[in-house]
Amino acid sequence: MPKDFTNLGDLTKYLSRQITESLNDNVAKAAVKTMQEEIEDEVYDAYSPKVYERKYYQDGLIDEDNIETKMIDAKTLEIQNVRSDGDKNVAYIVETGEGYTYDVPKELTDGRPFTQETKRRLKEEGIAKQAMKDGLHQRGMDARN
Repeated sequence: MPKDFTNLGDLTKYLSRQITESLNDNVAKAAVKTMQEEIEDEVYDAYSPKVYERKYYQDGLIDEDNIETKMIDAKTLEIQNVRSDGDKNVAYIVETGEGYTYDVPKELTDGRPFTQETKRRLKEEGIAKQAMKDGLHQRGMDARN
């Protein structure tokens, strides 16, 4: 971190850049990991399919290639599971329980809200906050509560 800034504007730009980079790197990685844990708990552990075979880390719901993160603006990170099967939005079907094209147990039609649980854990367990602190620390900044 530069020791001196000639004006408040330069300091503000520098801090904003560090926050954005930490969101896009550290917080994004923590969010993906948390979503994978929630997919395991809310989806995979809840039900063993009889009609199909799960793909898991080979283009399945839990595959990090199907969990996208993107910056909406300099201060907002979006995480979304984009798993699809042809024209079917698999993530939406699992999340809501709507759109199954075969008979499924009742507990599945209630949905398995892995995204909601991911969001809850990121906030309530302080996962996102800690990832931000870690990211800022890696960039030479001391972030405290």
